[in-house]
Amino acid sequence: MTRSLGLRLGMVLLLCAMGAPAGAADDPPGRVGRLSLVSGDVETIVTAGADWEAAALNTPVSVATVLRTAMQSRAEVRVGSAGLQMNANSQLRTLALDDEAWVLVLERGNIALSLRTLAAGERVEVQAGGATFRITAAGSYHFGHAVGASRFEVRVFAGAGQWLDGSPALVLSAGQQAQIDTRSLAVLSQGEAVPTRFDEWAAQRARRAERPTMERYLSAEMTGGEDLDGHGRWRIDPRMGAIWYPNAVDADWAPYRTGRWLWVAPWGWSWVDQAPWGFAPFHYGRWLFLGGRWGWVPGRYAARPVYAPALVGFYGGAVEGAAPWVGWFPLAPGEPYRPGFAASGRYVLAINAALPGAPTPAPTSYRYAQTSFAATAVARDAFGNSRATADARVPLSPAALSMAGGLTMPGAPAAIAPAGKAPPAVGATDIKAGPEAVPGNRRIDAAKLERPNPRQLKEQGAAAANPRPHAQRHKPQPAHGAGHLR
Repeated sequence: MTRSLGLRLGMVLLLCAMGAPAGAADDPPGRVGRLSLVSGDVETIVTAGADWEAAALNTPVSVATVLRTAMQSRAEVRVGSAGLQMNANSQLRTLALDDEAWVLVLERGNIALSLRTLAAGERVEVQAGGATFRITAAGSYHFGHAVGASRFEVRVFAGAGQWLDGSPALVLSAGQQAQIDTRSLAVLSQGEAVPTRFDEWAAQRARRAERPTMERYLSAEMTGGEDLDGHGRWRIDPRMGAIWYPNAVDADWAPYRTGRWLWVAPWGWSWVDQAPWGFAPFHYGRWLFLGGRWGWVPGRYAARPVYAPALVGFYGGAVEGAAPWVGWFPLAPGEPYRPGFAASGRYVLAINAALPGAPTPAPTSYRYAQTSFAATAVARDAFGNSRATADARVPLSPAALSMAGGLTMPGAPAAIAPAGKAPPAVGATDIKAGPEAVPGNRRIDAAKLERPNPRQLKEQGAAAANPRPHAQRHKPQPAHGAGHLR
């Protein structure tokens, strides 16, 4: 570690010890939701002020996200180990989703919510028609809102909670249900909580998400980790520790190549991958080309890892108007992520706390920046309009990468904002929050890890220079029980 880097890290640690620096309250949340199931006709508003659009698997769910399902349709959102299922003809809005609170507004229909854990001080609430039910213990719940009848129903299958409206507050424990009138807050009925077929399906989805193999290597609170076991294999590398390899990808596949960029507040541009397993490996950890294939390195274990919109570097020349395309490449082990949005030193340190490997020798040295087989690019307008990379990818050669400039900007290209959206302010992106500040991290020099041999570079470089429509080998799996919608 250089002396200057050490001084900067020491300053970051000093700031953390003294308390949150100015602006820390405006840091993005470390926790995020993921749209983990789309069955039938499901639409979403990703960011406040945006229009309705067809919901896509792996879309990040954050504050102000709205979801609605049509007839014979269902959806699911995962937030770490918690799961939320939506029945047909339902509409749901996220009022708050951060490290301390998860508040939902059920505008109509029925949802199921399962919480494996509920941290001390964590607030989880569901609102409907102006009434609020607060969950006070981990468990499984059903919420229903009949708008026309002004009725809000809660069933508690496991756990406990209470309505915050009315006096005295109505408390429900496991096995109980109640309905209230959302206008008068009068109790309409109380009794035994009897599950419906939707509740049984939701319980099956909750059990499916419990993955003991995955939890040997990852925290259950890493959003999206539950889908890794069914689509890849874990291997232990003596230098990097646990590495996950996807089962089947095309010959010219590279991380961050099959999907699209979507503007999601408060982060700005966020990667949405099309693979059914494509959430956790693109928002946590790093990718490594090892043994002739790509593997995902989650890094040091974190009980609640911090979400990143995408762990890539962008080509500076391409995003400053000097070229008609926007290109990016995956960050490798040892390469800290520096956000392109406003962030405090504490946030930068936290988001890199689980960084695998040791820092690269220089901030301009990026392992995959000049390898065309690892880089992906699309036309500038395609990027700004969130088009799929398979439809908009442009050829990249080593010469094109050299012309783009060796300097890169690890944060997303804020200069390209969708219509009506201002580019986010850039904060403490010059702080190199290296992992050596975290006790227990092993020092691994990424520059000494295996590099592709000339034949691999030639084969994969040729594929990158002559892109073709990507064969969609990862088809979203149908929902369990999707044939029994009601």
